[in-house]
Amino acid sequence: AQLGALLDKLGGEILGLDFTLVETSLGDMSNQLLDLLLKIRAEARKQKQFQLADMVRNGLTELGFELMDKPDGTTEWKKQG
Repeated sequence: AQLGALLDKLGGEILGLDFTLVETSLGDMSNQLLDLLLKIRAEARKQKQFQLADMVRNGLTELGFELMDKPDGTTEWKKQG
């Protein structure tokens, strides 16, 4: 926490850098990539490409995401831990 405060002070106050924009952009990109992977998995399931769908699910599980397939064909997710 102290290191983060020091970086904010040096980068923000002294150099005029705004690290919050970088963090927000990366967070938005992460959500967009997750949404894309879920769309790819849904299409793979629709096309009965279950090996690909399982690969996406397993990869997301390794990254700490739990996928819950719903009866209506949608998938919800939550971050584990």
